[in-house]
Amino acid sequence: MTDYYWNLSKGRLHLLMVQNYISLVEVEGSSKSGRLQTGSGLKIGDDLGDLKRIYGPRYKVRNIPSLAIHDVMIQWRSQEFSLVAELDTRDRIKKLSLFSPE
Repeated sequence: MTDYYWNLSKGRLHLLMVQNYISLVEVEGSSKSGRLQTGSGLKIGDDLGDLKRIYGPRYKVRNIPSLAIHDVMIQWRSQEFSLVAELDTRDRIKKLSLFSPE
């Protein structure tokens, strides 16, 4: 496994390579990042209403304060990809992580 990090002017990009393929892509930044978004248009700073409008109602919200976990997961079973959107205290997206199939 090899991690690569890039500090961008408006955020940070992280790639995890496993045996010559990309296993994880993460972006994080402020709500003013603008261009840090998924291919479908979900952006850092968007809220759950935006997520539902773009990806539909099939997602799971996790909120486990004792473990500092507050996020949303969307999975595509046919391709087995998972998108996790970490949320801030106002339920706005602060980090997007795309996991490839194992």
